[in-house]
Amino acid sequence: MSVGIIGCGSLGRSLLTSLRKRYTNLQYTVSARSEASVQFLRSKYQVKATTNNQEVTTSSQIFLCVKPLQAEEVCRSIRGHLKPKAVVISTMAAVPLDRLQDWLHHDRVVKIMPTILPDGPITIYNPRRYHFLLPTNNPVEVDNEIDLDMTTAVSGCMPGFLSYLLEEWVEAAVHVGLSREIAENLVLNNLAAFSRLEIKTKEDLIELRRQVSSKGGATERGVISLERSGIRNSLVEMLWAADNRVNELSKKFRSDE
Repeated sequence: MSVGIIGCGSLGRSLLTSLRKRYTNLQYTVSARSEASVQFLRSKYQVKATTNNQEVTTSSQIFLCVKPLQAEEVCRSIRGHLKPKAVVISTMAAVPLDRLQDWLHHDRVVKIMPTILPDGPITIYNPRRYHFLLPTNNPVEVDNEIDLDMTTAVSGCMPGFLSYLLEEWVEAAVHVGLSREIAENLVLNNLAAFSRLEIKTKEDLIELRRQVSSKGGATERGVISLERSGIRNSLVEMLWAADNRVNELSKKFRSDE
C-alpha cells in the first residue's frame, strides 16, 4: 500500500502527520506547488516530495487536499495517470463526487471531511465502500453528500471558529483586568484540560456543566448572561453561514456542467 497527497498546505500536512504516525511502513509521495515547500516536506517528513502531481499517481490511494477552485485543474492534470484500482480521496466538501469522477475519468472516488487537527475527527462519504486507509479507527460515516457538506461547517471549520472564540475570550479577560499573558495561559490550558477530561470520562456535556455550576454561583450567573445575550442563535447563524457558502460553491460546480 502506498499513499499520495496532492496539496500539502495545513490540511495535507495534518493528514500526512497522522498517517505517518499510524502507518509507519508505507511509502508516501506528496506534492506541493513550490520548490521551497517540497524541500521543507522532504526535510521534515522524510517522504518523497515533488511539484509534479503526476508523480503522486503511482500511489494506490491519493488524497486531494487542494482548494475547491483548484479542483478541476488538478484533477485534469492527473487524468489518465491513475492506477485502475487507485482510490482518490477528496477533502473538498463543496466539489460534488460526480464532478470529480468526470474530471478524473475515474470512478473510485470518495469524499472525506477532516480537520487541520492531527488525529481529529473525520467524516466520510463512501457509497461504494472502497477500501482505503485513514488515520482513525472511528470515522463518522454519512449516507449522502448533503450531510457531508454540513459537517464542513460543524467540524471542518471548527478549529477556525474555536480560534476566534478563544481570541475573544482572551480579549474579554484582558478587558476585565488580567494581563494578556496570564489570560492566554489560562484560556488555552483550561481548554486542553477540559478536552482531556471529556474524552477520558465521556460525560454528557450538560452534566459536566452542572457539576461545575453551583446554585447561585459565579458560573451559573455567567451562563445565564450568555443565554440572555443570544449565544445559541449566534452559533446557529455561524453554522448556517458556513454551510451556505459550501452550498454556493457546490452549486457553482454543478452549474459548470
